[in-house]
Amino acid sequence: MTFLASNLLNKLEKIVNEKHFKFSNFIFNCCAFMGANLRSGKMEL
Repeated sequence: MTFLASNLLNKLEKIVNEKHFKFSNFIFNCCAFMGANLRSGKMEL
């Protein structure tokens, strides 16, 4: 991994840790919504 990429990941990680609950909740909701649509066949990848 390049230095730039790892630096960006470190910054992202800090942001995620600060807003961890909101962020993980948002991701979970997106995944659950997409998963439900994929299972019901409404959405194609």
